[in-house]
Amino acid sequence: MSARTAYLGRDSNITYQLLDSGVVKDLSNLSQIDLVFGVTTKVEGTSGSITPIDFTTNTDRMVLKLGDQSVSSGSYPNVEVIVYDGDNPSGLVWGTISLVIKANPYTGS
Repeated sequence: MSARTAYLGRDSNITYQLLDSGVVKDLSNLSQIDLVFGVTTKVEGTSGSITPIDFTTNTDRMVLKLGDQSVSSGSYPNVEVIVYDGDNPSGLVWGTISLVIKANPYTGS
């Protein structure tokens, strides 16, 4: 899968569907989703919240809203997606996604 791009300071939402054996996973039982960009950067989304990770509005997808997050610009080919529910309170590594975070093209920040 090719890398998706988010721009800091912009509404560049990215949508994913998590699959389980090729079938779209219902996310309504999840309490939290984390994106781990590396040793020092993690973005956390919780049930009922629509930023920075929305899996509540439509329970068959997660929408990444990373424009106002403090993730450094750069290429992140192996961002871990970790999901939490009653059966996995310590988190289950679902897999990885590839993201590119870019500075706002109009302000450079």
